[in-house]
Amino acid sequence: STEAFKKGGNNDLSEGLPMDRSCTDVFCIPVFAAFQGVFLIATLLGMQDGDPTKLYKPRDYRGSYCGVEENWNDGPNTLETPALGFTMNLSAMVEPTMKQTVCSSMARAVLTEGQLGIPPVLTTREDREDYLCSCCMI
Repeated sequence: STEAFKKGGNNDLSEGLPMDRSCTDVFCIPVFAAFQGVFLIATLLGMQDGDPTKLYKPRDYRGSYCGVEENWNDGPNTLETPALGFTMNLSAMVEPTMKQTVCSSMARAVLTEGQLGIPPVLTTREDREDYLCSCCMI
């Protein structure tokens, strides 16, 4: 395979690139120009109704943009807060799902009545009543 570029041969590159080169992808130039034009039009249309600063502004744990007056879904006005330092509120994210799970009919059966020959987890009447009251079942 090194024979193809042998010195003095047809593909000899020992003196650098050949000087008789030409553009081989002329048909790509109009396609590229058209693409750039469409991209420019889409950018200008997006900037009419949008806020281009949202492309680089930081966000808080709820997805609201920092330092922006109007956030999506009627979010808070964070214009006076250029950067927020919140961590994810785990309770707000997990608590509703856990309440649904713990207060489900299956959990009630396992905790108060027992299932598949396994005795109930809540053995005292007081524990069962506390559980049922917490889940608004009594």
